[in-house]
Amino acid sequence: MCVILGDPVETIAGLFLLAASLYAELQVALWYASRQPRERTKEVVHVWFERSWPFIRISGRR
Repeated sequence: MCVILGDPVETIAGLFLLAASLYAELQVALWYASRQPRERTKEVVHVWFERSWPFIRISGRR
């Protein structure tokens, strides 16, 4: 991955790839959640956020 202070084109491309990767992972998580019983949907999305964005704390019932 590129460094933010590096070449602007590489930085923009790197951020775009990161966003596309996270979006694709979220889509897979939501697809998986849609195939589970209703109560599992929240859990799957929580796990995805905790894995993809470890610095964000999500409060709520597990």
